[in-house]
Order: sequence, then C-alpha cells, then structure tokens
Amino acid sequence: MEDIGLGIESRLGSIFEISRSATFHWKDVMKARNYFVFTHQSVSTQSIVLTLLLGLLFSSSLALAAAPEVTATATGSVPGFANAGTVANLTGNIESSDGSDLTFLWTQNEGDSVDITNPNQLEASFLAPFVDDRQTLIFRLSVTDANSDTGFADVSIDIGPSERPVTSISFRPLTAVLEGSTVTIGGQGFFLGKPLTDRIWEQTSGPTAPLSSTSDKTVTFVAPEINNNSGTNEEVELGFKLTVVEPVNNISTSDSIVVAVADNGITGLDGFITTQTADEKAFGVRSTTGDLVALAPFNINNIPNSSNQPRATLLGLVKLAAKPDINGVAVIEIKLTETIPDDYAVYSYSDITGADDAIWEQLNENQYSFSADRDVITLRLQDAIDSTNSGDRNADTDLIEVLVGPGQLSPRAVAGAVIGGGSLGLWSLMVFAVLVLSGTLIGRFKGFQS
Repeated sequence: MEDIGLGIESRLGSIFEISRSATFHWKDVMKARNYFVFTHQSVSTQSIVLTLLLGLLFSSSLALAAAPEVTATATGSVPGFANAGTVANLTGNIESSDGSDLTFLWTQNEGDSVDITNPNQLEASFLAPFVDDRQTLIFRLSVTDANSDTGFADVSIDIGPSERPVTSISFRPLTAVLEGSTVTIGGQGFFLGKPLTDRIWEQTSGPTAPLSSTSDKTVTFVAPEINNNSGTNEEVELGFKLTVVEPVNNISTSDSIVVAVADNGITGLDGFITTQTADEKAFGVRSTTGDLVALAPFNINNIPNSSNQPRATLLGLVKLAAKPDINGVAVIEIKLTETIPDDYAVYSYSDITGADDAIWEQLNENQYSFSADRDVITLRLQDAIDSTNSGDRNADTDLIEVLVGPGQLSPRAVAGAVIGGGSLGLWSLMVFAVLVLSGTLIGRFKGFQS
C-alpha cells in the first residue's frame, strides 16, 4: 500500500500533488488553515476529481475579506494648519471596502485635548485650542465593516498661536459714587481684530442694582439705598461682570468690575433711593413695578419758556428711566420732604425734536396720583414703542424715559378751574368783560347796518 499526499492551496489558487497510482484508500482527513491534507489507501480516479472540486469550493469560502482602505485629511485655514481659536475640519475617505455597512470613529492620539464634533461621521470638526507655541495634533479615523474588519488612517494638523479673545470694561467710575447717582459702565470684546457684539452683563455681588440692559455696549444703574438712618457714609461694593461671546466658535471671555457706593448722608426718606436737586432739596425715588435704571435732577432754568409751562416747580424736573414689566408698565414713586400744594399737578417735558418744539404737558389722572398726605407722587408709565406718547422720550421697547415733576398749574388751567367752580375771580371777571364788550360791538355793528 502506498500513501500519497494531496495539497490544496486555497489563497494561491489550488496546487495539487497527486500520486500516479490508480487506487487509494482513505485513512484520515486533517484540516489546516490553508490546506487540506489527505492520507489514503484505495480510491478511484473519479473520487480524486470529486474531492478536488469540493476542496476548491470549501477553500474559497475560507478566504479572508480585506479590511476597508481609508485616507484622512485635516484642514484649518489651509490644509494641515489652523489658528488657535478657529474651527478645523477632519475629513475621511473610503478608498475600498466590501460594500457592507460601515461605522466610523474619530479619536485623538496626540496634543492638547479637544472636543471632536460628530466623531461618528466621516466628516468631523474641532475647535483648535489656544497654545503658546506651535503644536501638532494627531487624529485617527477607524472604519469598521460588517465583518468587524477595521481600517485605520492617521492625520496630523499643526495649531499656531493666535490672539486670544479679550474683554475689557473700559468705561467705569474711578472713585466711589454716592447713593442715588446714575452710574454708567461700558465694555467691549475683540477677537482676531474684530469687535464681538454678543454681550452679557450681570450683577455678581452687593445690593441689587438693576441694569438698563444686559446686552448693550454701555449700561446704567442707580446706586442703591444705603444706610439712610446713620448718615455715617458707610460704603458697599457692587460687583458686575461682562461676558462677550464669539458666536461662530462659541468662545467666551469675561471682565469684572467692582463699584463702591457711599451713603449720601440724606436721612428721613427710608425705603427710597435718595438724591437732591441743584439747590439741595432732598427727595427719594423707588420703583414698585419694573426697575429704576436712571435717576437725575434736571434744572429747568436751562430750558426756554414755552406754552403750558407751570408757574413754579418744587423739584424742577426729575429725569427717570425704567425698564417696564412684561406688560410694558413701570410704576415709580417720588417722595418729597414737603407737602405738595393743592394747586399743583404733575408735568412732563419733551424736547425730542429741539427747543422750538419743546412741549410741557400736564399728565392726566390715569398717569399719576398723590398720596393722602400729598408728599408722595405715584407715576404710572407706559412703554411707548416706536413713538413718544405718554411722555416717554425713548422710542425703543423695554425702556421708558421721562422728564417729570410737580408744578403749579398754569394761568389758563387756574382760570378754567375757577370758572368751572362757579367763583368770580379775576380771570372770571376778565372773561366776562371780554364777552360783554364783544356783545356791545356786535350790537352796534348791527345798528349801523340798519
């Protein structure tokens, strides 16, 4: 009996070594990774042919599938480079695969850690970190097919140092401010030489002092009430922060400020923010609806006389600014240290279009009221959007600005009140005389015609 070896090479095509003997007997069959090896004793030639065919079919089914072939690129301002603080893109490309479902994964191998956006897609991105010196980041794209075969591609990108975002509160008081003062602060942010306009103002410490805006370049607040009883000029500190955001890359930076507020020494007006007129007449102001964001006495000696002007005032005018509530309403109270006379009303003044068109206007009963003791004025203000009605000097939404104050009724208003009350005062007599004279002249004219 004679043994003959039979080999089948499944990857390289089928290589057979077959004995010239005509008959064989099978003893054993052994399977290896790439070969079938048979020992046999006695089989027919037809059996050999069948065995070879089956071996070819089986060996082809064992052929290993190739892993996906992958390439990758990284691009910032140019391929392979990005400035710090800018977005860089990672792009993968599949050169070849078996066509099965593919999964993707971007990971970082070297460099300062970054957050990869869309790491499970062929196209991903990241925000280049701020670095002091040029630095290389290395990323890997892994692509896996349905047979769990995985292909890899590594890509590097250099990150260059660049100017960091900067925020500065440049407009600020240099010394302590007094209670009741209107304080203006302002700041700005820049990134890569361009101004940043997405601003957020917030108060971080101290007694509440509402801001006129949370997003404007400059904002105002009224220094709050401080220890009115003691008169010891105690100070408190108010903290504010400006955060500026670069919206494309979502980079933010902040700057802070502390404002010291001193007691102004005015007493007897507890619960109100106190201040005084130019002639040192004290008064207090507070908001009960909305927020008071500006307060300042206004000297009427600086404005020209005009129609409907009150004969006298107790405080001159008071400049007020308030942020209304969600209904566009602000309620402000003004407390005086004296009783308001009976012949006084509340006036507003508007000079929006210049001195020639300056208007004094007596507010109606729906816009103000006096307390029972006539020492507190309650103003009910309505935000006048896109107009200057109701005394609102600001045409924008979410901010009301008025110039108001208690004033003695004008002569015309007094005359109307006297006549309406049925009393024959001086103005009544003058009006009566005019009517009599007019009647006499008309009578004579008709007599002349006849």
